[in-house]
Amino acid sequence: MPIYAHMKDTTIAVRNLFTGKELLENALIRIENQRIIEISKHHGRFDFENLAPGFIDLHINGGYDHYYTNSLSEEALADIEFASKETGCYY
Repeated sequence: MPIYAHMKDTTIAVRNLFTGKELLENALIRIENQRIIEISKHHGRFDFENLAPGFIDLHINGGYDHYYTNSLSEEALADIEFASKETGCYY
């Protein structure tokens, strides 16, 4: 369950917000009925330093045939890139 799923109306102040397309600094996210309805500039204290959409995998361990923790080679990196893009994780 998302951290704020139990709240209907709230705001979240974040220093660095990655939207999936761009990085916004000093953002205030306004949520009503569990939906983001507005993102505006924020000045003051932050709830979070960094925030990104939950569907972005910020930590990939490997691909189909290779794991970078076992072997870091051009072949392993190519496999990780291919598997990531094929399964929906684009960088």
